Amino acid sequence: MSHLLNNRRPTASVGLGLCALIAFLLGSPVSAQTTATVYLPWVSRHAGPSGGDTVLAQASRALPAGAWAEIQATGLLAAFTGTHGGATGNIAPYSEDLVWDPTARLAYFLGGDHIYAAGDDFPRFVRYTDDNNTWEILPAANWYPASTSHGYDHSALDPDTGVFYHRAFNSNQLRIYSPGSGWTTSTPPFSAEYGPCCDALEYFPALGGVIWVRGAGEVWRYTPTTGAWDRLAESLDVSGTWLFAAYNPVRNEMVFGSAARTRLYRLAANAGVTPLKDLPIQIYDGSGYGGDFTVDPVSGLYLALTAPDHALYTYDSAADVWTAQPSGSNNPALVDQSVLVAPIDTYGVIGAVACHNLDCSMWIYKHTQR
Repeated sequence: MSHLLNNRRPTASVGLGLCALIAFLLGSPVSAQTTATVYLPWVSRHAGPSGGDTVLAQASRALPAGAWAEIQATGLLAAFTGTHGGATGNIAPYSEDLVWDPTARLAYFLGGDHIYAAGDDFPRFVRYTDDNNTWEILPAANWYPASTSHGYDHSALDPDTGVFYHRAFNSNQLRIYSPGSGWTTSTPPFSAEYGPCCDALEYFPALGGVIWVRGAGEVWRYTPTTGAWDRLAESLDVSGTWLFAAYNPVRNEMVFGSAARTRLYRLAANAGVTPLKDLPIQIYDGSGYGGDFTVDPVSGLYLALTAPDHALYTYDSAADVWTAQPSGSNNPALVDQSVLVAPIDTYGVIGAVACHNLDCSMWIYKHTQR
């Protein structure tokens, strides 16, 4: 199994020899004194179709820029539909957040239907395996809420370890899933405070942990290696339903915001937060067919889908400019669909699952050709 370059490795001093420098760049330990600690951007070694001849790999290679392709995956409907006592019959409403593990080539989603009566149904944790093009439901955890628990933007994944992080609806607990060992919980310092419904989680390798954007106007970091929590920012204008965040490995930054407040911010690799221009598009409209905010893993442009029609926009954070995109080829009909997205850097595409009632489909979109 391939590994990723360690984003936390400090740069070596100028006196390193060529062999040591090569070993450093390959991710091997180097014994050398450093004069300053400078964290490298996270770099994926999955810059091409390392999945070989999987369905996803072949479809990604064949896809031209600006086009969509549907992926006929086994188990999709069984994994996402058939909820009990809910509004839609699927687990995707009020959610946008698939996550991708580039090492194991797995996608995860944790969310649930809009449940009317407590105990009628629970959230589901589902996984897609690239090797066999199959979705499956993973065993339920004992902490699942016995009522509505939408996915929103509440999941994150460490690309180095494959550890999955989730914040449940209205909860101030961080749930941690380690493949092979199951679930644990980290309790943040704000656990006793009011839990806004719809925060945002993202993993930021250069900052060494999970970033939690709270509807209380704060940004917190959880550092897995120490179990410590620290607050990176406060008094921000982020609140209400539908907070969102996207880590950008190309630009080594995270852009986050609040759909309700239309505010947008950039979190840099030095932990500094700067405001950006207000959000000019509608990402949340009050329905379960919310929009999406993600990043093109090739160009570093952010990609957004509006609510509820899912028109495509790009956002260039360097220029602070939004641009409406023309309809590409084979566009799926995403109006009034709950759409979950994730950058699949392995293949240079965006992965998506779209659901309406008991019908779901899986798609990939390529914005930029490698």
